[in-house]
Amino acid sequence: MMVVQTKLTKPTPTGTAHLIAWLPVDPRVKPGSVISLDKDDDNRWNVEAQFATQDSDLINTKWGLELPKSQRTER
Repeated sequence: MMVVQTKLTKPTPTGTAHLIAWLPVDPRVKPGSVISLDKDDDNRWNVEAQFATQDSDLINTKWGLELPKSQRTER
């Protein structure tokens, strides 16, 4: 499945929340759109920009966990 890296924002009581997410490619979702990431209509995000498009199988989801413990950065 093809996904696109998307920058999302939404207003909060203290400013603006920012989120970068990989979303399925959908021609209806473009900069300026307002979307919901779940079924809760109160949780609406503004699409600010879209960047790289790639196959979801190519996204690294292990974040270095395949490295030996001596080379990991978490403490």
